[in-house]
Amino acid sequence: MLSHILTERGLRQRRACLGSIPQMDGSHHDWFEGRGPKCALMVLIDAATHRTCASFYPAETTEAALRLAGRRGVDCGAPGSTAELP
Repeated sequence: MLSHILTERGLRQRRACLGSIPQMDGSHHDWFEGRGPKCALMVLIDAATHRTCASFYPAETTEAALRLAGRRGVDCGAPGSTAELP
């Protein structure tokens, strides 16, 4: 079924503009297999360019999301898409 969709619609071309399609998610897991506290791995992916930024936080919270977004801004610069949004 997926191959039919891909051949019919084609793949979305990556955009050159960093930050134009950001997506964030958190995954709660015993990442350290009992050798440390349970935590959430927060991942921010720029779906336009497929660049990722990730960090461990005590929980998936607004503060964790803002910290990750801020870190991404420091590491990669501010998103260039804000002026392009309708």
